[in-house]
Amino acid sequence: MATDGPTPPPCDPEIRADGESFLMLGQWDGGSNAIERWCLRLARETDLRIDWHFAGGRAIFYVLGDYATAREGAQRLLPEVGCGNYYRWL
Repeated sequence: MATDGPTPPPCDPEIRADGESFLMLGQWDGGSNAIERWCLRLARETDLRIDWHFAGGRAIFYVLGDYATAREGAQRLLPEVGCGNYYRWL
C-alpha cells in the first residue's frame, strides 16, 4: 500500500522472472510512487525494460536487457532518488 498516492502497479512478472536484479535501495526520498517515477525515468532513459518491487522494506530493481547499461543509468540518476549511501549493486 502506497503512502504517497495510489499504489503503483505490481512488478511486471516477465521482468521479475526472466530479468536480472541489479540494484537494491534501502532508503529514498518519498514513498513508493517516488520509486515508481524514478524507475520509469530510468527505463525511458536507458531504453530498457526495468521494474522494481518491495522486499523486506527494500526496493529491488530488475532489468530485462543489458545489465551494464541499467547500472550506468541508475548510477547517473541515484542522486535524484535521495538514497545517500543506502544502496547496493546486485
